[in-house]
Amino acid sequence: MFYSNWQKDVDNNCYWESYLRRSEESINPFVSYDSNKLGSIIEFLLSIPLEKFVEKISLLGCSGSSLETSDIFQFSSLEASSKGVCKVLSNHGKSSQEEIGSFFPSNKQNKVAQRKFGGEQANMSLRLLLTRSCKEGGRRLYELSSFGEFFLEMGENDKSEILKRVFLSEKMPQVLIFEAMRTREVKLADVFVGCLSSTTIVRRISAAKTVMNFILSDSSYAFLLNNFK
Repeated sequence: MFYSNWQKDVDNNCYWESYLRRSEESINPFVSYDSNKLGSIIEFLLSIPLEKFVEKISLLGCSGSSLETSDIFQFSSLEASSKGVCKVLSNHGKSSQEEIGSFFPSNKQNKVAQRKFGGEQANMSLRLLLTRSCKEGGRRLYELSSFGEFFLEMGENDKSEILKRVFLSEKMPQVLIFEAMRTREVKLADVFVGCLSSTTIVRRISAAKTVMNFILSDSSYAFLLNNFK
């Protein structure tokens, strides 16, 4: 209902605010809708130019002061946390963080690395709405969401474009775009300083730059990327 109503009034800020604030009605279809309904939603989101998302974020977005620790990403590889995790769960079914990590070749011999890598990628896949988690027998397990299943069947370009739009429903990219639109220099360390320790900030800056370079990869956004320091 949310997306069908939004399609009728694409510029309505009420729908944009709901999407940008990750309301339940905007998220639930990605988690539990059947593929036919979800396909029409993804088609609709892909039909909205990325510049419209940037425009609405600059209008409705949040300043850095609203950022919380939980809003800041940490992952090792964007490809691993999206396509990689989806392929693992498609092949092996419900899996724990350590099990997910163990299915990546570089971690085969190291249990600590398996747990850390698997945890980071599994948690990132949750943010991207590609997976859902549950507890079974005292263990937290991850499985593909409806979106995760649909994502595996999408073409490479569409995968990239829909992930950009899902990322833009997260607060951290919104904050960084909002700040970059109003100032020529956004020092990421200063944005994160109230949320993270000095040692953690370095790692999170790297993840933040990876995400922003991915979202704003079109050359027309070079002026924004150049504002991140």
